[in-house]
Amino acid sequence: MALGQVLADPSGELTALRTSLSSYPEPLRDALIAGAWEAEFLAAGAAKGAARADALYVSLCLSRAFGILVQALYAADRRWCLNEKGALSAAELLPSAPPAFGKRVRTLLGTPGTTPESLKATVTEARALIEETRAALAQARRLTGSPTHGASR
Repeated sequence: MALGQVLADPSGELTALRTSLSSYPEPLRDALIAGAWEAEFLAAGAAKGAARADALYVSLCLSRAFGILVQALYAADRRWCLNEKGALSAAELLPSAPPAFGKRVRTLLGTPGTTPESLKATVTEARALIEETRAALAQARRLTGSPTHGASR
């Protein structure tokens, strides 16, 4: 609704709803940025899978972790992420994204490895990117704050 175009609205109800959604909700922004902790938790799970050479589990954990970070990056910049299709390509261009975020995610998910050693290396690199992204999110939160909640959350 926030980004949709109202084609017909005789009662004005849809226009009023769209207007109420014209600015990104700060509680949602705060929650998505705060929820980025889960990416680290998932990377810890991926590390356990890497030790067992469980490439599927590692890939699933990291895919979810990066999906959470993408949502948080959108939120940090008060942008709506409406669909996972193309979300990474758009997220890597957002001001809050760490350098080469998209390229690094594509590399890690595209070639995670098949041996415990290669999977552990992937998880190590993923953890570094997660840490960088969370730091960038914290910085964005400090710099832009939350108009209704204050910048010191």
